Amino acid sequence: MTENAPQQGDGESNGVIVISGISAAGKSTVAQALAERLDRPVHVRGDFFRRMIVNGRVNMTAQPDPEALAQLRLRYRLAAASANAYCAAGFTAIVQDVVLGEHLAEMTEIITSRPLAVVVLAPEPDAKT
Repeated sequence: MTENAPQQGDGESNGVIVISGISAAGKSTVAQALAERLDRPVHVRGDFFRRMIVNGRVNMTAQPDPEALAQLRLRYRLAAASANAYCAAGFTAIVQDVVLGEHLAEMTEIITSRPLAVVVLAPEPDAKT
């Protein structure tokens, strides 16, 4: 992590860590493992907010329609708001989701809690699991 990353154990520091990457990059595994090592962690799973839509959910595609993009941005806003609230309550929020490109820049703006660390997992295409 960077020198601005949240530190645990001193009783004072918390913040937000965003863990992003492509599908199957290991985001859930890394986020959960990190959460288990911190004193007051919260694991915010962005996909949870997508799955909360019972009817009318529009999934992302290579050529997403406006509703799919609107729902994606809503999901990011909800994850950011949750992270900010947990951070304000003294927790370190670990936000785990597929947040890439321009959306990653937007996410770092709507997460107002600091310190903020961003980790993008980019496995090698030929890596063996």
